[in-house]
Amino acid sequence: MITRDKPRERGRERRRTLDAQHKPTVVPPGLPGGQYKPLTDAQVQRIFDAALTVLEDTGIEVMPSPCREVWRKAGAKIDEARNRVFISRALVTEGLSRAAHEVRLCGQLPEYDLLLGGARVTMGTGGAAVKVLDLDGRVRESHLQDIFDIGRMVNALDNIHFYLRPVVARDIPVEALDLNTYYAALAATPKHVMGNCFSPQTVRQVVKLTAMIAGSEDALRERPFVSWTNCWTVSPLRYALETVETLDEIVRLGMPVTISSAPQAGATSPVTLAGTLVQLTAEQLSGVIYVNLLHPGHPLLAGYVPSVADLRTGSFSGGSPEFALMNAAAAQLA
Repeated sequence: MITRDKPRERGRERRRTLDAQHKPTVVPPGLPGGQYKPLTDAQVQRIFDAALTVLEDTGIEVMPSPCREVWRKAGAKIDEARNRVFISRALVTEGLSRAAHEVRLCGQLPEYDLLLGGARVTMGTGGAAVKVLDLDGRVRESHLQDIFDIGRMVNALDNIHFYLRPVVARDIPVEALDLNTYYAALAATPKHVMGNCFSPQTVRQVVKLTAMIAGSEDALRERPFVSWTNCWTVSPLRYALETVETLDEIVRLGMPVTISSAPQAGATSPVTLAGTLVQLTAEQLSGVIYVNLLHPGHPLLAGYVPSVADLRTGSFSGGSPEFALMNAAAAQLA
């Protein structure tokens, strides 16, 4: 019997060895990245210097608003006739000295906490798709249920560290969209949840909801398991004041936020990739300085989204090699 069992045991051992070899590797958050560097250090400095020149000489369009008064109070030069704010190099240097260089994004459970900064890499979802390719091969509008279902999948994937809603719920009224989106995502996973709000009012609604989960607003600020994305600019170099009002409310409530600008090379930014990175860096720097004028050291992420336009149609080209190349360069610039 011992002799007959030996092949069986060897078979079991071989299966265990094969299982170990094919076991998926878990990639934890925070591993060092940056090995791929499309820009030299000199090129990074050249693009950064050019962005400072854009802010100082070309400026940002900011219409009359409380936002423009923040810039005025900080000492920025303002051309009232052209509605342009010119940001000096000294103002940029001062603002960057106040900025947080690490940001902690928490999960509902401590094991999902993320510390962002330096060369640490964190993986998550993203986007704002309005259609879904269903399991039966049918393309349909995205629903609130999809936000929950995708969130459950994210919850099961160890290599995805946070959940930024990837689709827009098209089956609920616009005025109910923000609060329900956050609720569906939070119900799906205890990992950190990012989302978007379209008004200061819905920011307050989401904070009220999440404060109930945390126990209080103070507890939520201490362990922020939600954050926001905010596309406060309309490229090229123009502030969207209705979105700035939402950004102001997020900052006032002390919640983490990613400021996102998304110029398209050949459409809303120079056709050259370096030129687009110059414009994008100028836009991002203006946002970093603005938020730190409102609240020095605020938990803020730079949301570089460099892309290209299909010059045959003028439409967004999201899967292009230039998109990946510029994102790697943007990481160096950030």
